[in-house]
Amino acid sequence: MNAFVRAAKHVFVSIDEIDLTHTIRPYNASVVAELAHSIRTIGLQTPLTCIVRDGQHVLVSGRNRLEALRTIGAEQAPVRIVDFDDVEAQLWQLSENLHRAELTKLEYDRQVVRYAELLKAKRAGETAAPIEPERESEHQREVSAVSGQEGISRQLGAKVGRPESGNKLVARELNIPEQTVRRAYQTASLSPEAQEAAVETGLDDNRSALLEAAKVNNPKAQAAIIRDIAERKTLAAEPSTSEIAAAPQQTAKPLRDLVGISGGELARWIKITTPNDRPHVIRVLETAALLLRDELEGRNVA
Repeated sequence: MNAFVRAAKHVFVSIDEIDLTHTIRPYNASVVAELAHSIRTIGLQTPLTCIVRDGQHVLVSGRNRLEALRTIGAEQAPVRIVDFDDVEAQLWQLSENLHRAELTKLEYDRQVVRYAELLKAKRAGETAAPIEPERESEHQREVSAVSGQEGISRQLGAKVGRPESGNKLVARELNIPEQTVRRAYQTASLSPEAQEAAVETGLDDNRSALLEAAKVNNPKAQAAIIRDIAERKTLAAEPSTSEIAAAPQQTAKPLRDLVGISGGELARWIKITTPNDRPHVIRVLETAALLLRDELEGRNVA
């Protein structure tokens, strides 16, 4: 953003003295590992961005870079100190997250709405929008109402409204379609119960399901719709009785073809399933075991 192009001071700061209490999201372990390797090879190319509040260096962007430096044993980090007010600092954080971080659809939409409300506050001349230190568990943070439309209103002390010109401005600033902003308001306005249900069932990355639930205003009804969609998806993925009966003749393979499959590979596949998938995984494995026993005993040998 041109409004944020301004002089900055470059310094080195002790890693342990950088304040992380205002960061929006936890770091990404896989990204940190890649960055650590890169920093060992070519050094850190982009310094962290901080603001100074009450003598403390408060991190605005670069959480993964900071953790990568910590991983390789660095004691200090190169820091770019910018003269942002609180609203600008949060806008910068959100802009970086939305363009670089891997977010679920629900996380993405909540952050678009948060950006829109902060941008509205900035246009109204507000400069203070403090973020309280995160004291909740990671799961609670994921489904906190503060991340939603109602919570943003409380945080900024203003009623949420979204005039069309505001949507266009947000779309232009973030370089996203205006329709994306409108949809973000729909999904981010889901009740905390519905957002929690979406996270638990793995539908927080399914915008169609989120929008379907957002069509109703009742918080419990929204959560029920999310869980119903998840249940229907699970049932749709289960093989029918006829499919199971036909499976040995159609899909059973000689046991020698399975020798190359390691237990570790199978375990890794199971670990990436969501908790809601586990009953289905168990049924699939039980069916597979029956087929293999049949093969072993020669029951299906022509």
